Amino acid sequence: MFTPYGNTLRFPDGRVVRRGPNGIWIDNATGAQYNQNTIRDLYYSSMYSLDIPDGGRGKRKKNTEFILDFTTMSSLSSLFTFTRGSTATFINSSGLLEEVGPATTNDPSKARLDHDLYTGTPRGLLLEGSAQNLCLNGSLQYVSSAPTSFTRSFNGCSADSVSSDVFLGKSAWRISATLGTDRRDFLTQTVNFGVTGATYTISCYIEGVSGAIGLFSYVEGDVANGAIAGSIISPTTAGRYKYNLKTGNTAFNGNVRIGIGPSGVQTIGTGGFIQFSHIQVELGHTASSYIPTTSAAVTRAAEVCYISPNTSFFNISEGTVLQETAVNFETTNGYARIFGFVDDIATPFNITPDSITVGIGQSNNRPFLNLTENNTYRGDAFIPAGGEITKGEFFKLSTCYKQGDYRASRAAVSGSLGYTGSYPTSLPTLYFNGLAGSYLSAVWYKSFKYYPRRLSNAEMDAWSSS
Repeated sequence: MFTPYGNTLRFPDGRVVRRGPNGIWIDNATGAQYNQNTIRDLYYSSMYSLDIPDGGRGKRKKNTEFILDFTTMSSLSSLFTFTRGSTATFINSSGLLEEVGPATTNDPSKARLDHDLYTGTPRGLLLEGSAQNLCLNGSLQYVSSAPTSFTRSFNGCSADSVSSDVFLGKSAWRISATLGTDRRDFLTQTVNFGVTGATYTISCYIEGVSGAIGLFSYVEGDVANGAIAGSIISPTTAGRYKYNLKTGNTAFNGNVRIGIGPSGVQTIGTGGFIQFSHIQVELGHTASSYIPTTSAAVTRAAEVCYISPNTSFFNISEGTVLQETAVNFETTNGYARIFGFVDDIATPFNITPDSITVGIGQSNNRPFLNLTENNTYRGDAFIPAGGEITKGEFFKLSTCYKQGDYRASRAAVSGSLGYTGSYPTSLPTLYFNGLAGSYLSAVWYKSFKYYPRRLSNAEMDAWSSS
């Protein structure tokens, strides 16, 4: 059994780690953070080669790995450079919505470590692009007969405010009703849908409580130019529900409406109610994290997150990355990058002098590795059919690079690139979010494991299918 004693551990290869909070170990040189199992494997592998992912130890000389487990971090490591010019929200380990302030200058402590709304399970580092919430007072603060900025239309229903410990730790709009027919209760707000022919997403959190049954919510965008009507959803659990609406041929002002109804039998069990909170209306195909608003629309700034690799762990000649990630797409076409070794952080995923990047083809949901050298696109290792990912769900992906040998593996389905020409000469930055081109609305990183050697195909496939 591996049982380190004391607060400092020195590896046989010279590295030193110190004991941190909550069972975390921190590398003195790089600031990287590891849990107990990872530090055990790293310690043993400093004496012998570690064959990932099955833990078998070979006889080869070991190079230094660089492993990040974002689900065990209490805050983002100081090894990162992180900025975001606005506040942002995330779900904490208690399942409550939490707000974190801006990081206008480098401040990794302001990064968001997100959690599952229902279970509190860590989802890892959340990075998002810029988005704007067009809905005013979307948190539904209760004022008199209706929340601020909304009008209320109801029949046979009552409403009250919700205390802060009931739903997401924030206030919400609660609707109660007795059994009967034609029970309806709507909140309505007029929103300016200002981009012609664009797609907007309406989202909110909904919860049925205390014997509520037969619940319906109704979200509507009224468009004079005939684009959309309404959508009825029937939530069975608390959650965030979204409705994508396509606008018409002109910009317009339309009604966003949410509540129970619009007609027929709407029943809520004795003592039950349904409540709504955190309404958001934003441009794009995907609901992003909630952006708090009051009397005006609010924009969440894009996040910038990267590490400047150094010789302590980065090998430009060859390397392998094993990662576990989830993504939400902003569009239905294009190529969205997840991370990359790049030489230009201003435009990291455009054609730059040198880059090796990893992303998703959004029209087919398949990962790829891209090589750009000397300002020239050199090709992709594109994973074929059978290696698709599901939007919003975590997937494992392994990628490697070596001159003449580039490979990507997802669920043991692999693609390769055999380009043997010139090789990148400078890749000074490990960039973690491909959001500059607005092809991704969100990326969650659970783990990122870098090996400064080319793992075998069997090792790569074993990881990607585990």
